[in-house]
Amino acid sequence: MIIRLARLNYLTHLFKLFDRIYTTNFVKDEVLREDKQEYKRIKEFLNNVEIIDAASLFELRRIIKLDVGELSCLYFAKCRDIVFLTDDFDAMMFAKNFLEIESYGTLRIVIELYRKNIIPSEEAEKTIKNIREKAGLWVSDEIIEKALKMLLKR
Repeated sequence: MIIRLARLNYLTHLFKLFDRIYTTNFVKDEVLREDKQEYKRIKEFLNNVEIIDAASLFELRRIIKLDVGELSCLYFAKCRDIVFLTDDFDAMMFAKNFLEIESYGTLRIVIELYRKNIIPSEEAEKTIKNIREKAGLWVSDEIIEKALKMLLKR
């Protein structure tokens, strides 16, 4: 999700939605590669985020079939009772069904940015309609339609 929000140039908007933002060392290592086009934006963002060392969770991924980055952030979100940010559908379902924590994907972030008057409705609508191309997020037409309807409910 960090890479997708960087592509949309929305990373800094997260600080307007949440009081504090955390990620784990696993996620930091995954997204902070110099070969990424968004490297500078991501690096600047991570300088303002609290990085949590989650090395002790590495073995747990054998039991729960999620990437170590998602798993470490899920654990942290549950411990701190905070929103979990991810575009991984399996991680969202695990968060909801087993941990009972709320999760936001990129589309939900765009909707919340609009609801909090951080971005105008035209920008939010255009971003949602073009999310596949702009952010590299694969979602079905049905999900895009649902997101557009949520946007209109404000």
